[in-house]
Amino acid sequence: MLKANKRKMKLSGWLKENHAEEYKSHTKIQGFIFFYEVFSEMDGELADFSDMKGDKHGIVFETVWADYTMEWEYFDQAIEVCHYPGPRLLNEERARKCAWIVEKRSEEEVLELMRQMNLWKAKKRSMIRSRQMIDLNGADFDDKDRQLIRRLEMEYETQTGKREEA
Repeated sequence: MLKANKRKMKLSGWLKENHAEEYKSHTKIQGFIFFYEVFSEMDGELADFSDMKGDKHGIVFETVWADYTMEWEYFDQAIEVCHYPGPRLLNEERARKCAWIVEKRSEEEVLELMRQMNLWKAKKRSMIRSRQMIDLNGADFDDKDRQLIRRLEMEYETQTGKREEA
């Protein structure tokens, strides 16, 4: 039985359909979903930080991690069904931006970006002490995180020549 919610499954399905190489990397799926949620927060929309965990490597959404690693075949099929039919539950331009961020970086670079975030740093000591995954809190998203995300957004806009419509 899959554990990821519809939103995270829809995001995974979008990535599979539009950026199949990144979909093959669990790290890049996690990065894609993470950046999508952070940009949602930055845009004043509801962000889904549920099941967000951290360990010494970076940030993961535990339900997606479990489904992707332990229920691969079922997950891979279910995200296609979840991605279609029905109305889109995601912002296409935001998804393209987040896919670009992970596509242009190695897995280690994606992890390093996540480790730069206060969302991760706020619990770093606990992660190191326990050597386990620790619950992360969206409330730890701070101004330095916002600055980093805006730099990534400017990089995207500069490299692609795209601007989000107001």
